[in-house]
Amino acid sequence: MSSDVLVIQDLPQPDADSGPPVHSITAVTSPDDEVQVDPDGDLILRAGAQTGLAERSFRVCASALRRSSPVWKKMLFGPFKESKPAFGVWQVSLPEDNPVALGILLHIVHANFPLVPHKPSLEELYDVFRLANKYDMITTLRPWAAAWLEVAESFAGTTDGRDMAALAYIAWELGQVDLQRKMMKELVMNCAVDAEGRMITHDGVVLDEFDPIGPPGLLGYMRKHQLEISKALPLHLNSVLRELAHGPGCCVSKTTDLDAKSNCNDVILGSLLRAMANARGSVTLTLTVDEGESAAKLSTSIKSIAEKTSVLDGHLKCNPGGKIIAALAKTTKAKPIKLNKMSIERMNKRREDLGLEKAIPGTPVKTSE
Repeated sequence: MSSDVLVIQDLPQPDADSGPPVHSITAVTSPDDEVQVDPDGDLILRAGAQTGLAERSFRVCASALRRSSPVWKKMLFGPFKESKPAFGVWQVSLPEDNPVALGILLHIVHANFPLVPHKPSLEELYDVFRLANKYDMITTLRPWAAAWLEVAESFAGTTDGRDMAALAYIAWELGQVDLQRKMMKELVMNCAVDAEGRMITHDGVVLDEFDPIGPPGLLGYMRKHQLEISKALPLHLNSVLRELAHGPGCCVSKTTDLDAKSNCNDVILGSLLRAMANARGSVTLTLTVDEGESAAKLSTSIKSIAEKTSVLDGHLKCNPGGKIIAALAKTTKAKPIKLNKMSIERMNKRREDLGLEKAIPGTPVKTSE
């Protein structure tokens, strides 16, 4: 049987402005599609049958796996169906495991270090951490953690829904508090909640089907946070509309001419309602988030309404537009993404395990009990 290797390639990058470097891992396989991680190995792992990728076989050393992880040890050397048979080929099926990510982990375990990528793609990085977590072998990734953190940070400005979700999880596994909070905030602001209560990114990624993105319960917390922000964003605009329609209005002119004050308020109210009709297709004195509308889109919509506020000549100080816009920013800032004490402690421990203490800025992190 011929020996096979896993080949790591850098894909050509058109120019410096086209984004972070992209890398790919492909397999050079023999006719029977078996990757020789250890040509003398006594175990064959078959991975990927249920992933949508081509299934791949890996010849490995069972003892190397046993030493690398208590999960492998229990699975392969315990009283389970995956243990070595009395007769025949020892083969274990891992249909849900991504074969590319598994290949990376297997080469790490077997000390085939030249075959471990220092700059994997974000998707590969996500799948590697998922499997490393599944098999309780995160600490084996320590030699590559710093390089892989650089890859993750190069995507910090992404607006791609799948990348943001993947990066939230990678940041969690790397213990990067600020990066995870940033991705959580981006997802909270840019996701819409559909009729079924699912969070969906602007480009159609359903977060409820993209698992994991962080610690258990994170998605529920984000959904609640998104709802709170979406309810709070229109409050100041609605307050202004009520004052104009039923209260004293916004005119702060020192004039004693009541008709002039009334005209000022009417002009402001009319301009706000006209701008609302243009921005949202209808008018109301109690603006609410539309079904399927993200908090970011709602905020942009309210800002566009406020920017088109009109006032009478000589009544510039009566314009409530600036205060409405300032309230939008204040609402978002007043509702920061928080991680509980247990999550913070877990991420601190992860940084220590991976040798990444120096990679974390010394800014304080808000926590909630």
